[in-house]
Amino acid sequence: MVDCRGRVYVSETYMTFVSEQPGECKMVLPLYTVRRVERVDDFKHSLSIAVIFWHQMRVVIGFEGLAREGQQFCMALRDQLRIQVQHVARLRAFLDTCYSEVMLRDDEASRLPSGLGKQFGYPVDDKRYADAVTVAAWRHYFEENGRNLTLIRTPQLYRLIKTGVPNRLRGEVWELGCGSIYHRCSYPTHYREILRENHNNVSLSTTEIEKDLNRSLPEYPAYQTSEGICRLRRVLTAYAWHNPELGYCQAMNIVASTLLIYMSEEQAFWALATLCEQSLPGYYNTSMYGALLDQVIFEDMVKKELPELAAHLETRDIQLSAITLPWFLSLFAHALPLPFVIRILDRFFVDGPRVLFLVSLAILKINGEKLQQARDDMEFTDLLKEYFATLDILLHPNSTNVRLRTITGFDRLLLVATQDFPDVTDSTITILRKAQQSKVIHGIEDLNKRSLIRNLATNGRFNRDELDTIYECYHRVLYYKHNDEETEPTMDFPMFLEFLASVTRWCRGKEDLGDDGLDEALVRGKTRPRRKSTPTYHFTKRLFDHFDSNLTGELTFQDVVLFLSVILKGDLMSRIELFFKLHDTDSDGLLTKQDVVNFTDSLLYVFRFEREHHYLRSISTFLNHANEYSEPGCDTENGELRLSLPSLRLVILSDEVLERFFDQGFAASFNIQRSVVDKRRSRAFGIFDALWA
Repeated sequence: MVDCRGRVYVSETYMTFVSEQPGECKMVLPLYTVRRVERVDDFKHSLSIAVIFWHQMRVVIGFEGLAREGQQFCMALRDQLRIQVQHVARLRAFLDTCYSEVMLRDDEASRLPSGLGKQFGYPVDDKRYADAVTVAAWRHYFEENGRNLTLIRTPQLYRLIKTGVPNRLRGEVWELGCGSIYHRCSYPTHYREILRENHNNVSLSTTEIEKDLNRSLPEYPAYQTSEGICRLRRVLTAYAWHNPELGYCQAMNIVASTLLIYMSEEQAFWALATLCEQSLPGYYNTSMYGALLDQVIFEDMVKKELPELAAHLETRDIQLSAITLPWFLSLFAHALPLPFVIRILDRFFVDGPRVLFLVSLAILKINGEKLQQARDDMEFTDLLKEYFATLDILLHPNSTNVRLRTITGFDRLLLVATQDFPDVTDSTITILRKAQQSKVIHGIEDLNKRSLIRNLATNGRFNRDELDTIYECYHRVLYYKHNDEETEPTMDFPMFLEFLASVTRWCRGKEDLGDDGLDEALVRGKTRPRRKSTPTYHFTKRLFDHFDSNLTGELTFQDVVLFLSVILKGDLMSRIELFFKLHDTDSDGLLTKQDVVNFTDSLLYVFRFEREHHYLRSISTFLNHANEYSEPGCDTENGELRLSLPSLRLVILSDEVLERFFDQGFAASFNIQRSVVDKRRSRAFGIFDALWA
């Protein structure tokens, strides 16, 4: 047991301890594993207590300073222990799923939930990395420092992991390292329940999962069988339903298939959830924001640690991030042979994402001289592949030193990663992430814009610069819209009003609705008004409904492009036709008297901020001429007004003011401009060019 100074904390569920000296001691102990608490006579401290845990492990806590502060901690601990008593009953059933319990009891482990490796073989040979001596060392550590939920982390634990983890124990070590074991214990039925509740449900995520199942570690024999595929399917679909906002993204299948070799389905599910949401946030979503951010950071590290190689990459325009991004996303399963991936994961789950940076830097450093000879991305990648194929080769097969004779290329890789980059720490990575995140955000926004513009079915006769400007206006309005589930953000009616307010001189956004205009349901674009509507509704809402091509109450970027195209790229006749269609309520090709009144209301709405009074005279003239040009012979009651599109054109062309408005004035009332933004390309931009060009 370690004797050290540090800080102890108690929460509603856990008691934790972190030593002052980094890495000396760390504890995360669920309160429901506590058997009892005793006071200890200790003359060195103002107050001392002993906490005895489920495995009879005894942890003594001595408080320095005022006794009152220690007493406050003890009272808080007592109160939370009383609450946690109710969870003790489920503890024994959970411990029966932990291999560390089996190791100490020497029980038969056949009934223990296990990974695919037990049936299909483990990539890492136990004979080398977990012999009898190593297993005995693990057992001794568990006896002295607790196990599973009550494990105390000390430097000795890290040394054991580097020496070798027994295959049957590896899954438990991984979930301990990332913390998913605590989630698994807290929610013992969640995995089974979510599978049962969504047994017959289908979503976009489940469809994508089916496409990727057969591409998940095809070199491992289990994934050539229905047993392995079914396990992987259940884990991925369970997580997609567990976190529907994230759902499923590519590379999740690679990570989950690796976990399942050593973990049961439930273990793999919680480990995957912890990786996606805590250990590697932003890695596994549509934007891959977290992974791209770490690529920018990694390039900074290469410039600092390997300046000559960084200069060569820049000279040859080799996109390093396009090569290393799959390493980070797949936790090296994309690049390295599986046995080496497993050993990297042993360290990753204990030391966190820092390991990804360290191993990647070590790969580049070891191969630095060769890589500086690469003339392009292809040669650079080929050199790395050649190196990866030699990782299992002995470096000193003829040495008289027994230990040297066993060292492989991979052992050297881990040694370089561990010793050669002392400045790459968790705190350094955190600082760099905060410093670089805005650049990555701008890069992702630029990628989204280019992708959206490239995928337009029609560009509405706008050139690329004009489309860029339209997108900027469109995105500016949607900036604060929460849109995790959609691949493309869309614009509802209130946002459309704000969009019009930003690009026209006659719309004032939501202010135009007024108190007597629209109820909440109408504002949301779901229903038509039940009360008398303002002219604002008749024009802006009719515009919105007319260009809502999918009838969803939402405008896509394509819809907005078509809307602006009719107005800005159209001619006099096409704009008159647009107004006609907006006000032909029954779509019969004729405007009724009420339609004509609504037509004039819309014109008054657009003209309301104009200083010239001749617009009012023109509208009065328009009404008179509309009666004159009413369609003869229409079968209508009481001979009501009926105005066709050709007749409407004649009416408008007979008035110079209205003709000028439809020919030039309406289009001139729109002002599509870029905002004043930083036009500089971020460094992350190059990553997106290489990956999605």
